[in-house]
Amino acid sequence: QTISDSIKLTDLDVGSYSATVNYVTLSGVNYQGFDSSISFTLSDNLTLDAEVIYGALTHSQLVISGFGSIFVNGTWFNTDN
Repeated sequence: QTISDSIKLTDLDVGSYSATVNYVTLSGVNYQGFDSSISFTLSDNLTLDAEVIYGALTHSQLVISGFGSIFVNGTWFNTDN
């Protein structure tokens, strides 16, 4: 079953389940789930919550013209070597 919004699944049989987290494109921006899959086991009278958190896939490109260090999108990179 494909789920594209918050949903409550009821009357599931006891057992093991897994879900695959796919990429999502919204307004031309690609998003990826921080987990690629979710697995859980249901037992009698058990309620579970699962949450998928997405982040935008970004790409940065630049030219380094000297040695030292640089920051790209807030991440520090040492360029001494």
